[in-house]
Amino acid sequence: MPGVAFSGGPDSTGLLYLLKQQQRDVVALTIDHGLQAASTEMTDQCRRIASSMDVQHFVMTIPWGTAPFPGRPSGGAAFENIAREARYHLLFD
Repeated sequence: MPGVAFSGGPDSTGLLYLLKQQQRDVVALTIDHGLQAASTEMTDQCRRIASSMDVQHFVMTIPWGTAPFPGRPSGGAAFENIAREARYHLLFD
């Protein structure tokens, strides 16, 4: 069953919609990274959008500080790279 890394933005929403139109079974996978105050709200928005398309939705939370994940990043030049690598690890594991 195909899955879409679903952030709730226009790109992943469009991809999810198109896959749902082409194939009956598709799942939406949202990563709640917990790095922004609004991350829970964004995750809830993803759930509502997926539900409106009748798509099964799963939320994964990055367990910062638990191997193999580093401690929660606090900013700096590597912030985006650390968060991206953590999301990829959850999605592809």
